[in-house]
Amino acid sequence: MKADLDSVYYQALDEYLGEKESGLIEQVIPEWVRFLIVLGGGAILFLIVLGITSRAQVRTRTVELQENQSLLQTLVDSTTDAIFVKDAQGKYLIYSRGAEKSVGKPPSQVLGHDDYAVFPDNAEELIAQDQKIIAEGKPVTYEETLPDANGLLHTYLTTKGPLFDKNKGVAGIFGIARDITERKQTEQALLQNEEKYRNLFENAADGLFVLDEQSNVIELNGRICEMLGYPREELRMINAATLIHEDDAKGIEYADALNALLQGETIRSFYRLRKRWQSYPSRISHKDGGGRTLSKYYSRHH
Repeated sequence: MKADLDSVYYQALDEYLGEKESGLIEQVIPEWVRFLIVLGGGAILFLIVLGITSRAQVRTRTVELQENQSLLQTLVDSTTDAIFVKDAQGKYLIYSRGAEKSVGKPPSQVLGHDDYAVFPDNAEELIAQDQKIIAEGKPVTYEETLPDANGLLHTYLTTKGPLFDKNKGVAGIFGIARDITERKQTEQALLQNEEKYRNLFENAADGLFVLDEQSNVIELNGRICEMLGYPREELRMINAATLIHEDDAKGIEYADALNALLQGETIRSFYRLRKRWQSYPSRISHKDGGGRTLSKYYSRHH
């Protein structure tokens, strides 16, 4: 213990007792007490250093977490898709700029809140979907329609999946939603145009049928079935070239018409078509659809 007599603790006691040079400290305080004092002082010093180190580590870790969170937010904000993360209770933890633009609500109204605050009219359905994902533990992709803050409906192609903690328990869910409203509107317009075209095609007074480049029937209307005397399903199975009278099919006029057709021209020609062996003036047009040459025959019954 002699080596410890010069420690700061003994010096402090000597100064306090006023006997630094007399060595009274050694006489007044037993050696085992002096040992405990030194040991306790070292422990206190250790705890102080440990506390300082721990606080420094916490600050460093906090800075790292903040940097990681900032990087994550930058990544999710770099896409126009709506990206979000919810905890296991359905509260939003991450809410991207794309989500803010689509939904029309700022982060202050979303983060820390559940779907009752974000989509009040659809909250129960959304929460049920989230709980199903948590229960099954696998991602799903589906289309959904949700209103924005102004009540306008948007259609999204949404992928949701579970987020797992280090113990492989589900800690929440992630979601990526792409706004496909314009695409759905375009598809709907095409369907409406197709329906309009189909109605015009089917109800035309002329006999109409559409062929591929081998003269197989792709589509036909009811009038051509009446004109040729074939049931619709039977006529679908017939190669249109076999409907032309053999004298017309072998003639140069037919060959010229076919070549012109394959060049994309529209021609007017006359062929005798069976089953009734009547002559119909026909107009033949060409259409190239997706690498496939299509033909369209218009037949008028006199």
